[in-house]
This record gives sequence, structure tokens and C-alpha cells, in this order.
Amino acid sequence: MSVKLIKPGKYLIQLIHRQDGQTYRKRLVFNGPERKANEAYYRLKAEIEDKFSSAKKSSLKKTFRTFGECLEHYCQSMNTAKGKIHGLSWEKFRKERLQKDLGEIEIDDLTMAFERILPIWRREPTRKGTLPSTSSTNRLIQLSKAAVAYAYRFNYIQIDPLRMFSIETDLNARDVVITQEEFDRVYAQLPDWMKPITLMAWNVPSRKGELESVRREQIDLEMRVILLKSHTTKTKKGRVLPIPDSLLEYFKSIPADCPYAFYRLDKGTYRKLGDFHKTWKTACKRAKIEDVRFHDLRRCAATRLINGGVPESVVAKLGGWSNGFVMKKHYHYAGVNDLHKAIGNEPVLKMVPLVPLRCHSEAENEGLQLKKAG
Repeated sequence: MSVKLIKPGKYLIQLIHRQDGQTYRKRLVFNGPERKANEAYYRLKAEIEDKFSSAKKSSLKKTFRTFGECLEHYCQSMNTAKGKIHGLSWEKFRKERLQKDLGEIEIDDLTMAFERILPIWRREPTRKGTLPSTSSTNRLIQLSKAAVAYAYRFNYIQIDPLRMFSIETDLNARDVVITQEEFDRVYAQLPDWMKPITLMAWNVPSRKGELESVRREQIDLEMRVILLKSHTTKTKKGRVLPIPDSLLEYFKSIPADCPYAFYRLDKGTYRKLGDFHKTWKTACKRAKIEDVRFHDLRRCAATRLINGGVPESVVAKLGGWSNGFVMKKHYHYAGVNDLHKAIGNEPVLKMVPLVPLRCHSEAENEGLQLKKAG
């Protein structure tokens, strides 16, 4: 033990620990009585011994031989960290696909196997009989790289054989923009419970998940805004969405015992909207409009705002983009009116006033004296 008195009430603690050919030295000055200095010494000694013991156990832990072991360990670790088990079908499919194609490949042979499997992923038809998109292939690459990098980070493997692979450039980004007339046709085919969230997405560039998670207490009718919480947004940053005039009456009419901003009434119980992909697809089919997704309304809203004279910086802030890069990448029609104005043409994309919103059930509409849209 080395606890030396420097001056009254001040001690120098020196500790040297040797184990398995390694030496660890620690010096610190302690202010206090001698008894407390001795206690600090033994506490520091115990911490260092625990550190060396943990390092030794770590060096003796199991190592992974195949890619399948890396993938399984990564998925389990991510599920534990997030406090839940992922149950989405596309996540299960992606993991099963990787286990089937690369699960038995040893780490030393993974680089060559990955080079062989990439062309197959790009050419193999999907369930619909079409070629896979670049994004689909990129997600398989990302999951593979993440699993191997995670195992390498925690010393389950000695090398990272996928570090040189990179995701592909997405050259087929969607650029679908529908007109007001097309939107009105789809809107007319939607059930009443889906119209409010659709009208919000058409007016304000936002994501389906962000709107669906909004609760009643996040609505500020006095300021006429919706406060998005950071944990509900894709960028993990909270932001404010203005409430359009056409939706103000809807938010005022939400029942007092309903906890959600957008909801459906199911056997007397207020429930979240959930997945309405099939409902949206059916409405588009009835309106005779093809290849339009609900997320495309986000692009339409941003495009219409920019062509209506709103600065790109304001639209980016409204939609939750950190800069205009994504807007310039995806929203090709944004700013087209400025180009026509430069050569003396009339605007081709106009901001058309929206029809009044009809919400809730027939009885509620009559009680609130809300007019039918259109």
C-alpha cells in the first residue's frame, strides 16, 4: 500500500497493479483524513482489479465463425436495446433472406460470397414479378454491414470483411406529384375517418407516422399548431405544424374523451388509425389513379408551397428536413413556376383553395352542422 502524507490533511495515493504481463499505474491526491485516504486506496485497487478481470473474461468470450451468428447476435442486441421484439414483416423477410443466402458462410469467405450474391439480389424478381428497387438491395447491404461491424466492434470477429462495400446510389427516386383535381377524386373515395389525416398531409408536408402518433394534448388550438414530439419524428427533432383553416373545425370537434388527434371509432371505442395502406390503395383504384402512395402527399404539399411563393428554407423547416438537399433530390417540380415566370409564361401549378372538411360520422356531422366536402 502506498498512501503518503504530503502535508496535514493531504495525501498522495500511488497504486501499481501488475497482471498477465501488463502494468497499470495510478496516482492521485486525496484531501481528507488518513482513514478516508486508505479507504480511497482500497476502493481504487478493487476497481482496477475488476477492470483487469473483465478484460480477461472478454478475451476468453465466444467468437463467431459464420455470418449467421453475427446476424442473429446483432438482431437480438438491437431488440434488447429498443426494449421490444421487432415484428414487422419486411424486417423478418430481410433477416430470413440473409440467413438463407449467407447464413452458413464463414467470416473468412464472406467477402467473396457477398460479391457473388449482390448481382443475384439486383436481378432476382420480387413477388410482384418486377426487378427489385435500389432501395431494397441497399437495405440488405446495410443490415449485412451493420451485423458484421457490430460483431467486429465487440471482438466477436477479428476482421470486418464487408467494410469496403457501400450502398448503391438511388437513381429512381419517386417524383410523383398529383393535381388538385386528382386529389379531389381520391379524397371523395376515402372513408370519413381517413379524410382528416389525408387533408393534413395534403396541406402540410409531413409523414404518416408523425401524424398518426399525434395525441390530443399536442394540439394547441389557441396558437393553431400541432406540436410534434422528438421521439415521434424520423429525425428525432421536435417541430411545429400549423393547422390549416380547413381542419380547424375538425380539431375543435374532437370528442373530449378521445386521446388521439386522428382516430377511428370502433364499436364505441376511439382507436388510432393504424395501417390504412389498403384503404388508400382502394380509394386510388376507384378514382382511377395509379401509382400514388400516401407518402406522395408530402411531396405534393412541399411542391405546392414552393410554387406558391414560400421560401425553400421555410418549407424545409415545415417538413422536418435539415437542408434542401432531399427536396432538390426528390421534388423536381418544386420551383417550376419561377422558371415559367422567367420567360413570361403563366404559372402551371397553382395553389387551389381546398374544399371544406367533412369529418366524423353522419350523426356527428349533422350535430356539428358541417357541410359535405365538394
